[in-house]
Amino acid sequence: MAYFLILNESRYLYSHENNFMPVNGYENFLLEKQLTVSIRLSLQQNIVYHRAMDYIYRPEELNDICAYEFIQNYKMVKRKNKDELQFIHPHPFKNSAHVFKLDMEAVPIFSWTFLESNLSFESSVISAVSSDNPQYELKENYARRFMTLFYPWQNIADLKFEDSYQKQLCLILEEKKNK
Repeated sequence: MAYFLILNESRYLYSHENNFMPVNGYENFLLEKQLTVSIRLSLQQNIVYHRAMDYIYRPEELNDICAYEFIQNYKMVKRKNKDELQFIHPHPFKNSAHVFKLDMEAVPIFSWTFLESNLSFESSVISAVSSDNPQYELKENYARRFMTLFYPWQNIADLKFEDSYQKQLCLILEEKKNK
C-alpha cells in the first residue's frame, strides 16, 4: 500500500480529472463588472491575474472553441515553450506561460446555479418574447450564460444580435440545425 501511495499520491484513483471553470469571471469580464483577481509575482513584477483570462486571451488557433471545450482540453502551464500555443496580448503571463493540450479530457466543474433554472419560463427558451414581457430579462440572462459556456466568444458583441442574447442564441441553434 505504501508503494501505491507514493506512486499515486493518494489511495483514490479516478477515471477522469476535473478542471475548475471560472464562469463568474467570464460573466463579470463580459459585463465589465468587478472581478476578484489574485496578484502574482512573475519576472520580478506583480501581475494581476484571474483564471478567466486564460480563455479570454487564448491563442488565436483556439478562437473557434467555446469556454467549456477550452477548459475540457487545455490548461495554462507556467513555462515558456516556443512549440506550444501562445497566449495573445494582453494576457498577463504571455511571456512566461503557454497553453498546454491535456492528454485526456477533463470534466469542467462550475457552480450548478450559474445557468439558473428555466422552469419558470412560460415558453421555450428560444421562443421570442417582447422586451416588456416579465420573462424577457430571465431569457436574456439564460441565453447569455448558455452562450458564455457553449459558444466561442471574444467579447460581449459576439453574444448579441440586434442587441439581444436570445436572438443570437436562436440564430446559432437554427444554423446548427440546418447543418
